[in-house]
Amino acid sequence: MGDGLEMTVMQRLVFLAFSLSVLAACVSAGAQAPRLSYAQHAVSDRVTLAGVLDAEAYDALRAMDATVVELRTAPEGVQDEARALVSRGVYYVHLPIGTPSVSHEDAAYLQQIVDARPGKPVVVHCASGNRAAALWGAMRLEQGMPLEEVLAEVAPIATKQPVVDAIKKYASDRD
Repeated sequence: MGDGLEMTVMQRLVFLAFSLSVLAACVSAGAQAPRLSYAQHAVSDRVTLAGVLDAEAYDALRAMDATVVELRTAPEGVQDEARALVSRGVYYVHLPIGTPSVSHEDAAYLQQIVDARPGKPVVVHCASGNRAAALWGAMRLEQGMPLEEVLAEVAPIATKQPVVDAIKKYASDRD
């Protein structure tokens, strides 16, 4: 076989092929989404909120035919990820949000994105998942979900108090 390095490369290729076949089987069977980030939380059967995406997740996102909504700002280094996802044919939307506060327009735009590709997975992500939680929470409030239910839905990924406060403020501003 050669010097150990060839075997390692071969093992990696076999593992990648196996992983992609398992992913395809999971997606077609409707199984839970694969690991995409160190922090992720499925808030519906189609939508996952996440922190920064693992580079290994890019091909999985392509196989899932997912939409990726990027909330990080340009100074946070989104260009490489955008190129990597777009080059793989992943539907990519950049909606930069610099703070946990979101606008009515941002929430409405997220709703349009989710509605644009019925039945397709959507991954909304930022650096930690907190801005994703704030935006998702605002959208759910716009849909009429009660604040307590929104907070419970995003609790596993809304790990920073300013995010919880931003969702509460969004709710009170709507009243």
